[in-house]
Amino acid sequence: ALIVASLLPTILVPKLVPESPAEIEGIKLNYITAGVVLAILTAVLSIPFFLRGIKEKEEVQEQFEKRPSFLKSLKITFTNKEFIKFVIANTCVWYVFNILPTILTLYFVHVFGLSGNSIIIGISLMLSFVIAALIMPLHRKLGAKIGMRNAFMVTLALWICALFPFVLVSGEEFLILGVIITALNGIPLSGALFYVDILHADV
Repeated sequence: ALIVASLLPTILVPKLVPESPAEIEGIKLNYITAGVVLAILTAVLSIPFFLRGIKEKEEVQEQFEKRPSFLKSLKITFTNKEFIKFVIANTCVWYVFNILPTILTLYFVHVFGLSGNSIIIGISLMLSFVIAALIMPLHRKLGAKIGMRNAFMVTLALWICALFPFVLVSGEEFLILGVIITALNGIPLSGALFYVDILHADV
């Protein structure tokens, strides 16, 4: 799903960053088309989950009576320091997840000088997700060896190192290198995706 979501918009919207007024006016239809196509795909692919999705166990009366009140739930949540630390870290990680596709689009256009061929951006993001999927078993082994928390911190440090080369490259001559750097970011991206849910369950 992530691979399709990263590649499809760049096919339906040939120029992600319009410059002239004519391009800005023309790109509206492209975005509407992309939105309709993605909405249809989402609706169709969601049908199996609606029909055969996860079903919750029925809550018995005893469990219902033992549930804490709303205020007590808040107290339990905010007094759990480990949970608060994790939520802050997780929020920062997902902030990076959400902002990177937008930043990379602008970076490729304004720093690498890419014009009129946005599919290269989609291919770069697609490669990062492919690498993330291939690297996932290694993160499982790393987490088992040094602990999920330590492996998560190593992953975040690696992600900082993987993003740093973008500071050093600019211009059309470094476009291919930019694609490679983006793809290699799939290595720490894989770890961030893998460890988050496991740590969430622990805290």
